[in-house]
Amino acid sequence: MIATKNKIVEAAREDKGKLDYKYGAKLEELASGKYIDCSSFNQRVFRKFHIELQRSTILQAAKNGIEIAIDKKEAGDLLYYEGDQGHYNKKLFQGRKVCIGHTAIYCGNGTAVHAASGKGVVEEPLEVIERSAGPIVMVKRIIVE
Repeated sequence: MIATKNKIVEAAREDKGKLDYKYGAKLEELASGKYIDCSSFNQRVFRKFHIELQRSTILQAAKNGIEIAIDKKEAGDLLYYEGDQGHYNKKLFQGRKVCIGHTAIYCGNGTAVHAASGKGVVEEPLEVIERSAGPIVMVKRIIVE
């Protein structure tokens, strides 16, 4: 199947309400159909299109896709939030101090799908996600059309 931005969003929405959130959940835990975290959710969605992403949120932000200005985000882009459990590594971001603690898949029209603590996989307005995860600090584009 060929990945398009719209197909990425459709694939992300397919998992709404189906998986419980567990911080640090590994992709292998998906086999049980039980747990997922925000970065393994991204992996799960993109893997459906044979696109491999890094395991952790910070490594996805550092090594996958191309960085896009926050105000230029489009459906299918990955959003990275500051988060209260953020991680940073100046070496990964060319000397910039980028603190990242959460990620989501942008759906367009001001909403994103993500794996959220206490909620599982949900689609929410960006403002709601920002209340718990902090501001968006980076946008990465995986699918270029």
